[in-house]
Amino acid sequence: MFKHKNSASIMDGGFANVYYDYPDMDEFISKFSQHLDAFNNVIPLEDDSIPVIFWQDPTIMSFFARHLNGELIELKSSYFSSKMNTKFFSDKFSLYDINYDPEHHIANPFDGDGYAREKHILPLIEDGKILTGMYDLRRASIYKRLPTGTSTRPYNKSSEIYPNYLYAKETGVSLNDLKRALFVLITSGGDFQDDGSISLPVQLGYLYEDGEMKGRVQELMLNNTIEKM
Repeated sequence: MFKHKNSASIMDGGFANVYYDYPDMDEFISKFSQHLDAFNNVIPLEDDSIPVIFWQDPTIMSFFARHLNGELIELKSSYFSSKMNTKFFSDKFSLYDINYDPEHHIANPFDGDGYAREKHILPLIEDGKILTGMYDLRRASIYKRLPTGTSTRPYNKSSEIYPNYLYAKETGVSLNDLKRALFVLITSGGDFQDDGSISLPVQLGYLYEDGEMKGRVQELMLNNTIEKM
């Protein structure tokens, strides 16, 4: 975490990285010092439309976690209820539920019902086509669907449908490939509407041009729909 010396905020930003052995701190400092340099260079963003790269934003994945709930789909209460088995997204978009990947510290071979599915990587959306919702054993039996191994069981409740770990497949395009893009590091307070639209306040974002971090953008509001994102 860091705070600018002239800022009235409690904090102004932070860095995160995952290491599976002891990190080289000199490399870490060198890697993220560019963020501190760019933070001091505030750039007004005048583009009405610009590619946006998110840093693991939970707001977006929470929309899929809710609306790919099998029971909501069956009850016609999900945004995706009328879109199942259709190519709704770009063919570059695939979304998977992963329940077992020890290399990345994901280890849920059994779900809350004790069910172990055959595939550790379950396609929910593949090449833009919505394939399936998520079902625990009880809902799968009620709606004549296959269980997906995606339930959690609190100590004081019956099982609830919830993903293990949602993972969006890489497209092979990085910030270095985009001529101009916004990298969003911190967002808070945004939410999706039931029609798939979203308004997302950005507290900290950086402007990239030709793969180089140019500076920090002023706080702004992102508006889009889940389909176009």
